[in-house]
Amino acid sequence: MFSGHGMKGNRGDEGLSGFIESKQTDIKIDNVSYPIFQQIMAYLYSGEFELGEFISSEIKTAVLPIASDKTSTASLSNNHLNMAVDYLIEFLRVADEYLLEDVKNHCQNELIKLIDESTYQTISEMGELYNADRIVEYC
Repeated sequence: MFSGHGMKGNRGDEGLSGFIESKQTDIKIDNVSYPIFQQIMAYLYSGEFELGEFISSEIKTAVLPIASDKTSTASLSNNHLNMAVDYLIEFLRVADEYLLEDVKNHCQNELIKLIDESTYQTISEMGELYNADRIVEYC
């Protein structure tokens, strides 16, 4: 649950018309993780979206317990890459579903930077699935 207060986004995004300017105090969205939803809401309120900083912070939190197990640097780097791709794909999915073109464009730009041998297939398939024209064109 994410508590709202008769919120109004500063964007005219059609996909969010179901809960923008709502009188409800609680909104439940089952198909979005809380960190992703929280970052989307920050974007809607401010119009600014710092995708890189958010992902870096989430990845650092997720990777620290692994590092304490003395995992190799290569494995940590691969975990970091996979985590970044997973978060970006979830952002891309949500942006596509709720018609948030600015967020979608940021996600595409960041995902393109992460394409390598190990991520190409996943990013390419998700680009097609979530109507990410830049990714499809790049791949």
